Amino acid sequence: MVRNSATSSRTYSIAVDFITNPGDTVMATRIVNVGPLVPNKSANWSTPAAGQGHANLNCIVRQALWS
Repeated sequence: MVRNSATSSRTYSIAVDFITNPGDTVMATRIVNVGPLVPNKSANWSTPAAGQGHANLNCIVRQALWS
């Protein structure tokens, strides 16, 4: 979930990496755009899975930017 705590509307861009475990090799990166969100509103977000056929993948949020 992403929440806009600002006093103006914002759009969010969230970078998600799918990495191996062990090894921390990035198998795929997905960018999710959410918004615009008005002040004090929240939105759920999701991204399609990546790296099908690979065991032991972890999903981490690498970066979240707003504009």
